[in-house]
Amino acid sequence: MNMVFKYSYFENGVYIITEEERADYQPADLPCSNSENPMKVAVAYIRYSNSLSIQEREIILKANNNGFQAVVILVEAATSVYHKTSKKLTKLNQMKEFILSNPNVNTVIFYDESGITRNVANFYLAFVRPVKEKKPNIKILSTKIAEEWIENNTNLLVQNTSF
Repeated sequence: MNMVFKYSYFENGVYIITEEERADYQPADLPCSNSENPMKVAVAYIRYSNSLSIQEREIILKANNNGFQAVVILVEAATSVYHKTSKKLTKLNQMKEFILSNPNVNTVIFYDESGITRNVANFYLAFVRPVKEKKPNIKILSTKIAEEWIENNTNLLVQNTSF
């Protein structure tokens, strides 16, 4: 999958790579990465209606705290998470393809997984399972919890279940 990321920035010790320009960041050239010294890269997904900068800053902080040198951020404008399944989220699916086609990416960071879907089973089937089948050691992190996001974590299931 060929995705074009036109913009790169350096913010709080992490290179930010995006498809869209960010007026509040200073542009920066990415350093060279080679097979002997590969850059530690995470990929992040944000769905937003009005808090893009807050979500981005939290993701940058999480990336920095976990030792990432760069984070590729894919952003999707939010519509109701009740009406769109994970399978229908364009940027989420692009992120899945990006992860599977890039050996340097071994971690995903979400701002808050409840913003992606209210149905954890749907998210697991459409995103987590296909990614983990090809990359079993991939880590999934959330800015809202300290530990790794694990789909069978009871606390997360309760937190993301709608009644």
